[in-house]
Amino acid sequence: VSIENARLYREAITDGLTQLYDHNYIAKRLADELEKARRCKRPLSLLMMDIDHFKQFNDMYGHQLGDVVLKAVAGIIMSSARRGIDVPARYGGEEFALIVPQFWSESPTVQKDHRQDTLAIAERIREHVAARKIAQGDKEIGITISIGVAFFDGFSDGLSSHDVIEQADKALYRAKMEGRNRVCIYAADTQEKSN
Repeated sequence: VSIENARLYREAITDGLTQLYDHNYIAKRLADELEKARRCKRPLSLLMMDIDHFKQFNDMYGHQLGDVVLKAVAGIIMSSARRGIDVPARYGGEEFALIVPQFWSESPTVQKDHRQDTLAIAERIREHVAARKIAQGDKEIGITISIGVAFFDGFSDGLSSHDVIEQADKALYRAKMEGRNRVCIYAADTQEKSN
């Protein structure tokens, strides 16, 4: 009974197509991770990702091939994330999210710069998606992804999970406006561009 309940729970929080967590789960998990980061005074990041020109792709090649793209991107996100640490999700449609908590260890030699680690993950995802080709008959179709990154420093009391999502969304919007296939970072006064 316990195994069956665990299986049913996993199905309830998982997107059926991509096998990533779903929107409802990631929203709750982000709130939990943010509270944990605040309590432990450790940084946390959120990546919001959107497949570029996905509507046009679906219109041109059909939803079946669109599903192939969604599964391919989900696989890249899973393989680029740190297993057991980062939390990947299909946020909705062609949009994905990745919660990146700070990796913590008792060993000072293991401690790394959270910001740089997060940007390395984001760039790895962007590069692998851009390198991926989708077979369509006798040709291969390229895809790209835009990524917005928001950082929580571990100390800001007034910041909610909704605020972090909004910041990552604003950075994602900027990545789209600046030409797509890039990583942009949210900053309060000015937004930085990683790529």
